[in-house]
Amino acid sequence: NDLVMKARREEFDEFRNHQVYTQVPIEECYRVTRQAPIRNRWVDIDKGDDRNPNNRSRLVAHDIKLNQRDDIFAATPPATIN
Repeated sequence: NDLVMKARREEFDEFRNHQVYTQVPIEECYRVTRQAPIRNRWVDIDKGDDRNPNNRSRLVAHDIKLNQRDDIFAATPPATIN
């Protein structure tokens, strides 16, 4: 889908603008960390409707918890019960 690809390009443009990543060969990841790279996946959402699509894409880390790495942590706020 062209709208999804456009949303993904926009996400990568934001990465570049904020300089939040550096692309390196996979071999360097193994050499430096002695671990496989963290897997990732795209989450694509259309927040619009049939007439006005509003596609958004986010590149998210996948299976971080399985690695049990101490250098990566993202707190999850407690669930609120109404």
